[in-house]
Amino acid sequence: AAFDAAMHAHIEAALAAAYGRIEGPLGAAARLRINPHTLRARMRKLGIDRRTFRMPPGGGVVLSGGE
Repeated sequence: AAFDAAMHAHIEAALAAAYGRIEGPLGAAARLRINPHTLRARMRKLGIDRRTFRMPPGGGVVLSGGE
């Protein structure tokens, strides 16, 4: 139980840092140094939805007024 809670926290932190991305050099799996398939399996087991960590529409970029 404590191990699952720690794993849950680590996976959520990696997903947040990767904006929900699992694969690729900047993805959560690379940050956790595990195989992307393994990460997806652990997320399924722990009930973690990557969509929670995706960037908002527009990529979260705020454009200035062109001053």
